[in-house]
Amino acid sequence: MPELCTFRIGGLQLALRTEDVQEVVLERSATSVPLAPAEVAGLINLRGSIVTALNLRHSLGLAAECDGPGMGVVLKGEERVCLLVDDIGNVLDTEDEGTRPLENLPAAVRAIARALHKCEHGVLVEVDAARLIGGTVS
Repeated sequence: MPELCTFRIGGLQLALRTEDVQEVVLERSATSVPLAPAEVAGLINLRGSIVTALNLRHSLGLAAECDGPGMGVVLKGEERVCLLVDDIGNVLDTEDEGTRPLENLPAAVRAIARALHKCEHGVLVEVDAARLIGGTVS
């Protein structure tokens, strides 16, 4: 059964498998990258390493403004990526492998979803890290 690191972006309750997460950090100011796609918020310095900060709000079709304290989820992989999120939740030990079908989700969310899980606050969308960042997570 997978352990999930939960977080919130807008009204969406999302999660990643803990095996894909390196750490959670307070959001830092990002240096913008000229001509970068809208999803790229910029580059951040994480203890001397340059990390690409991704703002999922654009690709998920959400309002541009963060409605939380601003946190980051740093993913494991050769090219480190930090997902900017509104708020971090708990680590959940799921009792199921998740449910499908995912067709009731908006298309942008469905494109990155791995599974749906029932939780005490409703439905939790488990995100596939490789699809989320284009296959750079190992």
